[in-house]
Order: sequence, then C-alpha cells, then structure tokens
Amino acid sequence: MPKNPQDHKPKAAAKESSARTVEVQGLALTIDPDVFDDFELLDGIRRIDSGEPGSALLMPELMRAMVGANQYRQVLDHLRGDNGRVGLKAGAKFLADLMRAYDPNS
Repeated sequence: MPKNPQDHKPKAAAKESSARTVEVQGLALTIDPDVFDDFELLDGIRRIDSGEPGSALLMPELMRAMVGANQYRQVLDHLRGDNGRVGLKAGAKFLADLMRAYDPNS
C-alpha cells in the first residue's frame, strides 16, 4: 500500500490560547503561561526570592519575559515617576504584584 506524502496530512488543529489577563496596579496585562516553562526564568525568580546578592539586576529581564516586549514598554510608562525614571522600588513592587496577580497561591 502506498504511503501518503507528508504534505497531504490534514492540518493540525489550531492551538487554543491559554493566555490570561490579570490586573496589576490598575493595568490590564495578558500573560501567556508558556513563559513559565523556562528553566532560566524560574531560576531568576528563585534568585530574587532568596535575596541573592545582585539579584535585583534580574528584575527587568524577568518582567520583560513575563509580560512580553509589547507590554513591557506599557508597564515602564505606567511606573515612570515625575523625574522620568522607573524607580527600583516601584519596579520591584510591580513585579511582586504581577506574580501575585498571576498566581495568588504562590
């Protein structure tokens, strides 16, 4: 019996999006849970939670990974102070609030 060529296979069903919208400090953000399937992201979260020296430097990278590049700028603008900067405390609090909003049981 002849085999069907690979290009004659039926189209795969489109993957249903499992992204969730969460509200953090009045800002609605859509988070794709697939971002947490990342060993390095989880290690970064662990390092921040443990208070490891220098771990604060990971916060921008983790936030960008969690919210995505398109929403990252929106978050920074939301946090920007009168001096035009995003303060470390404001960014750290937002990241903690984001994680709590996404997974309140963590």
